[in-house]
Amino acid sequence: MLISIRNSLSLIFIALCVVQCSTREEVVPVIPVQELREGDVAFRLGRTLQSDAIAAATQGESRYSHVGVMVGRGDSLRVVHIEPERAGEERVKMESVEEFFHPARAVAGCVARYENLTEWQRQTIEREALRLHAKGVEFDHDYSLEDTLQMYCSELVDYVFRRANVVLTEQRRRVPLVEEDVLFPTDMLKGLQRVWHYDLRPARHN
Repeated sequence: MLISIRNSLSLIFIALCVVQCSTREEVVPVIPVQELREGDVAFRLGRTLQSDAIAAATQGESRYSHVGVMVGRGDSLRVVHIEPERAGEERVKMESVEEFFHPARAVAGCVARYENLTEWQRQTIEREALRLHAKGVEFDHDYSLEDTLQMYCSELVDYVFRRANVVLTEQRRRVPLVEEDVLFPTDMLKGLQRVWHYDLRPARHN
């Protein structure tokens, strides 16, 4: 039997079974929600083996495995994103900032901003993100950028920014057994200004 793209990706990312890397109770530093705004981009490094594998495919210190885009303002700020799920529907979701960065789901994260967005661009990004959420777009296990019927996390963010005439990155990475080159979360961070970050991982010593 031929191995499906879905199963192949699970093997590539060492994620046939999603395993929690830690069960420790840890508290994320206070998130300055009032300083954040629609159009900001939220990155996190998850606690699963899949997250580790995705982050390991990129270089540098700021390696993240998941990304979403912020909508709303002030206390109503939410993160629109999509991710594979072990159970339930794999559709675009909208969560509070605290839910997105919950310590049970992430060991590190940051919020970054494209500094030169106009008001029209911010509104366009927010509108498109909300439209994808309302449409219930499903997760793309083939990791294809060819259409918007299904999406993966960085594809979603790339799409809403391009609708506002902003290209965050043209970087793509080759993944074995995947027909198209893949857009990784960390590659989108290079053109953004980090406005908040945290890291719960133990400090490394030489």
